[in-house]
Amino acid sequence: TSWDFADLPERIEVRSKNGFQGFAFPGLEATAPDRAALRLFASKQEARRATRAGLLVLYRNSFPKQFKAAKKDFALPRTDWALYEGFDSEAGFNQRLLAAILGEIFGTKAGRIPSRKEFDERIAAIKADGLYARGKELLAEIRTVLEERRATLSHILRYEQMASGSGQAGRFAEYRRQVQQILPAAFLEEFGSTQLQAVVRYLKALRIRVERAHAAPAKDQDKAAQVSPHEARLAKASQNDGSPEYENLIAEYRQMIEEFKIALFAPEVKTSFPVSTKRLEQKWKELERLQ
Repeated sequence: TSWDFADLPERIEVRSKNGFQGFAFPGLEATAPDRAALRLFASKQEARRATRAGLLVLYRNSFPKQFKAAKKDFALPRTDWALYEGFDSEAGFNQRLLAAILGEIFGTKAGRIPSRKEFDERIAAIKADGLYARGKELLAEIRTVLEERRATLSHILRYEQMASGSGQAGRFAEYRRQVQQILPAAFLEEFGSTQLQAVVRYLKALRIRVERAHAAPAKDQDKAAQVSPHEARLAKASQNDGSPEYENLIAEYRQMIEEFKIALFAPEVKTSFPVSTKRLEQKWKELERLQ
């Protein structure tokens, strides 16, 4: 089939006889096991979600045997339930896991419709490199992240039990919130390989923080006060639906906050780039200009 969406706009104005009504967002919707069709969606999020699934349907046509094998091989067994506990059921998690691995391999996670040239080049590259080998690498990365999460939650529980009766329950609730922030429920849909590798460092830093706070909870609280204004800003800014540039800045700001936590709570883990309150303020001003 001949198609090319290279010049497709990100959004389209919707007008009626009463004037401007809003925007509609183009996306690819899976209409059959081997077909996808272009349609308009009410929100950018809906369009991206549909496009991720629609593109995988189209790519599946070039890798029918590999896709069939992937469903069985790119999954976690029931015996690993503790790793994905709190995220989804076994069936639900493995369905999302498969989509995440294939989405990373085929570059569909952004939910962006590629040009026909990009689409064909992606197929050629995967045929040359092999789908299965890359898929197993990604499965191993995700498993490592889930193991680190489980180890961190167990670590928090251990220190919570040691501090039992000290009136510090709120501190441990905050640590669990930090785990959820580092690895949110939608990480399979939102995180790529680079982000997953960073998560391992962030969780390690959190475990060190928990240990140090056991000996000096007041110091931990003082350091947390330096982070909280930036987390509050991030939470507010993330509610806005902005341009691709704005979303990139949000992602950069979020990463900077996590690196800032490493600098404050576990400097021996080492930040991946220089970060400070001043640099965070500068990044926030960039975001404000686009709000």
